Amino acid sequence: MVGVGINENVVLGKDTKVNEKGTLEVIFKEGENDPNALWESLAAGKEVKEGVTKIMFWPISMTTFDGDAKSPNKIVEELQNFVGTLKKILLVYMTSEAAEEYIDITAEKMFENLVFDKDQIAVHLRQEEFVNGAARNVANGFMRACTEKELLENEQTFRLKLRRQSKEKHFPKIPVGFTPWIESSIISKEESKLGWDKYEEENGLNIVGAVTPGDVPKEEAADVSNLFAKPVEEITEVQGDSIDTVETTE
Repeated sequence: MVGVGINENVVLGKDTKVNEKGTLEVIFKEGENDPNALWESLAAGKEVKEGVTKIMFWPISMTTFDGDAKSPNKIVEELQNFVGTLKKILLVYMTSEAAEEYIDITAEKMFENLVFDKDQIAVHLRQEEFVNGAARNVANGFMRACTEKELLENEQTFRLKLRRQSKEKHFPKIPVGFTPWIESSIISKEESKLGWDKYEEENGLNIVGAVTPGDVPKEEAADVSNLFAKPVEEITEVQGDSIDTVETTE
């Protein structure tokens, strides 16, 4: 099962797509079963499950959590973060130069086919329709790369680090910032750059599995009581620089 932790032998699922609402859904799933890994789990008495994790890239919010309008610079920052996240996935399969044929942080790529006046770009970046169009360009560029380069269910596997949304919420999410979170399986475990930093460890973002009541401060226990159930589908919503995640297991 692909979830919180450093996952081995991961591939992009064939159901990765831009859905009817224009939201990019990236599916991470286990590649072909590794007999050695399966035996290690059995020998250690670990629960073995097959499942997928779906990361959903929702449209960029035009306002902050406090309801204030985001600045044009903030909007561009979030668009570029979106590009950077997807580009890291593409770099498992191709060079940076090849990836930039599909997605890039340049205006030429992000604003392709959009009607705008470069002298009024700050005004355009306050318009939700324009920003959504730029995000769709990024998502569609990523999907074009997946299709043309046959990346979905590709035999080239990768190592994937997913952390918790918070200590109280065990839903998996892609780390933000400069922390490495994906690399080709060609890189040996001994040479891997994926790991947990001090911040993640101190804040319990590396803990696998649901929290127990004893792990949560009393004043917060009531708010997270619904997390102790075992749902079929887990959904968490985070705006800004973070990414929504949906994990479905079988």
